[in-house]
Amino acid sequence: MKQFFYAAVFCVTALAACTTPFKKASDGSEYKIISNKSGAKVIKGDFMEMNSFAKYKDSTLASSIEDGMPQYAEYDTTNFPIPFKEIFKEIHVGDSIVLRVSTDSIMAKGQAATFIKRPVYLSELYYCKSV
Repeated sequence: MKQFFYAAVFCVTALAACTTPFKKASDGSEYKIISNKSGAKVIKGDFMEMNSFAKYKDSTLASSIEDGMPQYAEYDTTNFPIPFKEIFKEIHVGDSIVLRVSTDSIMAKGQAATFIKRPVYLSELYYCKSV
């Protein structure tokens, strides 16, 4: 049942993401925030539970949903890596964030797997809730 819920959240988010344009972060990655418009703004000191889903073309690279291992973090943008400092500034409880990173930028840093080709995007979806 829990996996069905997450699959439904992912599908609804993916449909909503189709109509929202991507914004560019300072490091060149692209993102969009799909807001649920009803959650409270996340403030410094809150703890967040984040589920993430990363894919390349039609393959799943990582999924905290399938693994049953959400990520927990204190909300403090000063400790977040780039581009998360910029992206997570305005999130609310229940928001979804779609992050696209160019394979070119990953290859330039030497962090790409051998099967990753250019130029495409790696996509990640984050679903946040406060705990």
